[in-house]
Amino acid sequence: MNYITKKQANFSISLSLILALICFFIFILPLVTCPLWGQVVQKKQLTQADYKLFGELQLNQAAPNGRWVSFNMIYPSGEDTLFVKNTSNKKIYSFPGASNGQFLAGDRFVCESPKGLLLLNLNTQKQQYIPSVAQYAYAPDSDQLILMIKSTGSQADLLLLDAKGKTTEQIKGVMSFSMSPDGHKVLYSTTEDGYNSLALLELAKQNTRRWIIRKSRLAFTTPTWQKKTKALAFFATDPHLSCKSLLFYYRLDKHLLYEMNSEKMSGFPADKTLRSDQYPISISEDLSKVFFGIGPKTGVRQDPVLPDTDSSVELWNANAKWIYPMERKRPPLEQQSTLAVWFPLTDQLLELSSSELPQVMLGGNQQYAILSNAQCYEPQFDLEGPRDFYIMDLNTAKKELLLEKQPTVPSQVLPTPSPSGHYITYFRDNNWWIYDLRCKAHINISAKLPSMASIAEPYGVAGWSLQDKEIILYDQYDLWRIAPDGSKATRMTHGREQKIQFRINRSGFEQDLLANYNGWTHTLIEMEKGLLLQAKGDDGKTGYFRWKDTDWVIPIVYRDSYLTKLQATDHGKSFIYQDQKFNESPRVVSLENKKARTVFQSNPHQSKYGWGTSELLFYYNEKGEKSKSLLYYPAHYNPEKKYPMIVHIYEEQASQLHKFINPSMMAEDGYNPTVLTSQGYFVLCPDIIRKDQHEGQSALDFTMAATKEVISRNLVYTDKIGLMGHSFGGYQTTYIITQTGLFAAAVAGSAVTDLTSYYFTVNWKTGRPTMNYFQKGQLRMMQSPYEIPELYKDNSPLVYADRITTPLLSFTGKEDNHVDWHQSVELYLAMRRLGKKHVMLLYPKEPHSLLNPSNQKDLSLRIQQWFGYYLKGQTPAPWITEAIK
Repeated sequence: MNYITKKQANFSISLSLILALICFFIFILPLVTCPLWGQVVQKKQLTQADYKLFGELQLNQAAPNGRWVSFNMIYPSGEDTLFVKNTSNKKIYSFPGASNGQFLAGDRFVCESPKGLLLLNLNTQKQQYIPSVAQYAYAPDSDQLILMIKSTGSQADLLLLDAKGKTTEQIKGVMSFSMSPDGHKVLYSTTEDGYNSLALLELAKQNTRRWIIRKSRLAFTTPTWQKKTKALAFFATDPHLSCKSLLFYYRLDKHLLYEMNSEKMSGFPADKTLRSDQYPISISEDLSKVFFGIGPKTGVRQDPVLPDTDSSVELWNANAKWIYPMERKRPPLEQQSTLAVWFPLTDQLLELSSSELPQVMLGGNQQYAILSNAQCYEPQFDLEGPRDFYIMDLNTAKKELLLEKQPTVPSQVLPTPSPSGHYITYFRDNNWWIYDLRCKAHINISAKLPSMASIAEPYGVAGWSLQDKEIILYDQYDLWRIAPDGSKATRMTHGREQKIQFRINRSGFEQDLLANYNGWTHTLIEMEKGLLLQAKGDDGKTGYFRWKDTDWVIPIVYRDSYLTKLQATDHGKSFIYQDQKFNESPRVVSLENKKARTVFQSNPHQSKYGWGTSELLFYYNEKGEKSKSLLYYPAHYNPEKKYPMIVHIYEEQASQLHKFINPSMMAEDGYNPTVLTSQGYFVLCPDIIRKDQHEGQSALDFTMAATKEVISRNLVYTDKIGLMGHSFGGYQTTYIITQTGLFAAAVAGSAVTDLTSYYFTVNWKTGRPTMNYFQKGQLRMMQSPYEIPELYKDNSPLVYADRITTPLLSFTGKEDNHVDWHQSVELYLAMRRLGKKHVMLLYPKEPHSLLNPSNQKDLSLRIQQWFGYYLKGQTPAPWITEAIK
């Protein structure tokens, strides 16, 4: 007989217990907890009823000290809310319907709300609402708020509030006010007993007042400050005259007021008056000149009518500079305003532009003007015609030819003056050039740079350094600092090696180009302070870097995400930015000491729903050319399954990789990848490398290559692939389905279908002939149908309509002035004649993209039903049943 020892028994019991526990955890516990696990893992299906829950995050402003940030959440329902949130704790304020917020000194905040102007102390939580505020401004140096509060009629009270919200000054009968650029002065006008006055408040001098004009019958309009607050100018109207006749100029340093009376001034055109509609007032840096517009007192264009008739006939002359509808979009040259300059010290007037040279811009130092005529070489058939450009010396009125037959496409490369006015930059013969006004020399500054020599399209000018010492140019990836004489060029960044594109980070309304009447001025870049650079990688990563004067960059944040709206706070020690991915709703992020912290997460409920994802897909076409595509994966993706796919085309879309898109039925073209992925589709967006004169074939080539790449990955059903596009993408869609039967269904919006007939249409919004878009526009045929008729036929979907086997849903607006809606009708009639499956949706009172929310929803629903039937086998909607029977 065998005996079991106590030790063996204990071991046996322990082993049995362990085995029992293992069985419990592996077999029994999952059965008990399976529903609970399912609740954790399984996410909700997104439905149309959920779309209204999603809002759009708009990051507004960060407080200078970095402790607070303001942003808006905007909803389709219109229930928008302004938030102010602490960046280090959970303290948050919300103000429904508020806007136009601004941080003040001492952790205070001001914004406009339905209850009135709100003053908020962020630390004490004290709130003060001031009703009937028509306008407000903030003077940071004196820490004062200037409010204009409506009182009676058109009059108001001007209030000055200190840091505690206490009124320190109240002025009654105010008509308007204007804050100076430096924030130290306020110009305001008052009225009392029929008399008007104009005064200046010195905020830095205990709000002392200085009268500029006292108790006058004149009405003052259009006050304008010199940009360094050294002077101001304004128009005045005499009630006894029917038009503006007076221009005043005030020197703040000398307390001198100069007056120009156009009715009495020698040399002022008798048939003209002061105008501000086209050319606003501006004052030169040296304070010697005031620029303003003048125009005809009367005169309305009338077409010539034959004697004894009342006909309203339109006269279309084939030899006219511009065709009739384009001419009608603007007054005739002799009735347009022109730019003039007044020299207050000598009381002289010089008219700069004219009917012969109507386009004008000023030099950066306002010592010269650049003149041209957009109609110089008309009629011509490019997108914009070339021009002859002239330089006018404002001191002598002498004009000299600057450039002859200079191309003006795109408009951003018009000859542009440098900030200090010493140079003029222009792009010609595939190179960047500089004209030196002092030595009157034209210098090619890019010919010796491999990354910029002989480029077809310019990448742009970032700006100039102080005193015009260097110009900063962009190439495809990097920034270059170049001496204006071309003697030295230094690459500031090294993005080309890493395939990262660097650009100067522009916040708010900052731009590379500043408006300058009919042209531009390059912006000034203070490189000594360092630069914040925005970065975009070819691999889809985005972020920001800091550039130092030693020509090297330091990463601030750079990741596989879409980062925007970076703002430096606390003297550059911390940052605020917005971060998002296709499957991660935008959030506000605070970055300090290289540690990122989420300040606010928009749409937090999004995490409860199944969501699609996005990735970059690289592929090669049949010629071995490499391109990339954006591929969206369906929500609830299961790698063991195959899915239907929709291919969406429009030039290049890979840059949209990480952009979060709110689900919505309100889309101007009926396309929303979030909605489509939530409905179980892959969505493919190939980048199409376009080929001049072969737009259709290049679209086919790259679209097919990208689609075949996805098919090779065994992700989608080959017989359940749809194709869609709008505008140029609509053209590409209709062309592709004439060349292949791969796609089970297609949707094309506002499509060009016959290049020859489209060539001979008019864009009724601009009045421009459509044929002008065939040179440098999207349809780059480069020559007319008379010169290359076969290429026009080869690129026209209508010509090959008999080859279409793909059911097509098309749509367009009946007021589409961009692509003539009859283009859709032509293809509709062709497919009707050929017995093809086709439905056209024609939306009355809609332009190129649908604007009416009801029509947007209708279009989105019909597109979903169309693809639902052909790609997923869903029961067809009645309108589809009728179309396919």
